[in-house]
Amino acid sequence: MSGISTRKFPVKGPYGDDFLVKLREYTSPHRGYGIEVTLLVKRRWFGFRGVFRHSYYNGGGVYNRNAPKLVSIAREAIGDYEESVALECDRAIQRVKEAEERLGELLYFEKWDGSWKKIA
Repeated sequence: MSGISTRKFPVKGPYGDDFLVKLREYTSPHRGYGIEVTLLVKRRWFGFRGVFRHSYYNGGGVYNRNAPKLVSIAREAIGDYEESVALECDRAIQRVKEAEERLGELLYFEKWDGSWKKIA
């Protein structure tokens, strides 16, 4: 096969989201053969918005140049996208917790009267 370039809509994600999946096979001088997967979601008014792009390289797991399993590649990309969203949510929750701790310390410092006794 040479130069696959295809798209599919709708592709259902594990949580019911509809994606437009674009697959494009290419040759890179540094990494050899690969396939680039782009995930897009439908906009409210018109068109699509890109949310995720990832490349899989020959022999690196899900992609095999001689017999590419496009459905498996699309599923892998959607799984990677969902994993990255979950990771970003966890990071955001961690940042909020850290900000709350800093605010608590700031309020504690403001309540402090400067003495050595412990504030209740």
